[in-house]
Amino acid sequence: MLYAEQLPELPDPAGFIFHVSRCGSTLVSGCLAQLENCSVLSESRLLTEILLAKNMHRDQKKSLLRLCLYLQGRSSLAQPHVIVKWNAWDIFYWELIRELWPQVPVLLLVRDPVEVLASHVKSAGMHMGFAPALAQLHPVFAGCGSEQSLLESRIAVLESIMQKMLVHCLDQDISVLDYSMLNPQALEYVGQHFGIVVEGDQARVFQERFGRHSKQPDLPFHTENNINRQLFSHEETVAITEALMPTHHRLKAACIGVVNSQDN
Repeated sequence: MLYAEQLPELPDPAGFIFHVSRCGSTLVSGCLAQLENCSVLSESRLLTEILLAKNMHRDQKKSLLRLCLYLQGRSSLAQPHVIVKWNAWDIFYWELIRELWPQVPVLLLVRDPVEVLASHVKSAGMHMGFAPALAQLHPVFAGCGSEQSLLESRIAVLESIMQKMLVHCLDQDISVLDYSMLNPQALEYVGQHFGIVVEGDQARVFQERFGRHSKQPDLPFHTENNINRQLFSHEETVAITEALMPTHHRLKAACIGVVNSQDN
């Protein structure tokens, strides 16, 4: 097994995207993937399996992560900018990832927690379905099935992810963007944050892509915020708001540098 220091020099990715899930990360990564000089590696199952591997020590994980990210992410020499969108739960491996790539700019994507959790009511992601594979990752993933309700357990998971973001949101080369601020101008800012120039036809691609559904680009986009909120009772909405909105407000306060942003 090669270790990280034994590998040949491999170029760093252009940027990392960490997110709370259901917060526009697919839209952002999809727009960046439209750029001719940009390759996007989105929620790689291989990278996550390496992170979660129980029979592999830290140095082995670092070596495999570095090599596999390079091999998976680089489509061609014409796409020198590689953007990696990690899974939502990969943020619990922040320290390991940043040991490997301390200089890579990071985008943290957040959203109103009521809207995030409502989306998981409709279709639960792996971390909100409490997949057994995640039990070793963080104590919060053992919460479901105890005295907590499903909603209480999901609140705890989202709080843990948001708190992890809060610890690092003011670090160097970190930008925070809220779902409500997403628009073509914000995406141009993201490109600049990752060292990618977006202009001319590429900027027009962003304009067109924003009118399409993020996961089904053939369909027009329609906001579901108000519909999603109806999935919770008043008491449930209050519980989510009281538990998570203070942290969300603190993360939104770190959303700096985005010009011409607007709620949508």
